[in-house]
Amino acid sequence: LKEGRGSERARVRQCVRERERERGIDRECGRQKEGARNKRKREEREREIIIR
Repeated sequence: LKEGRGSERARVRQCVRERERERGIDRECGRQKEGARNKRKREEREREIIIR
């Protein structure tokens, strides 16, 4: 089983998605229209939130 950046990122994204679902937010559609730079910034913010 290969453990790389992709799997780690998928785990982070799933965690965030579950939190959003708890709040009643489903942004999976809007997320695809995000620019790469915004996406990178958002993922960094999410990672900081999870680390805390």
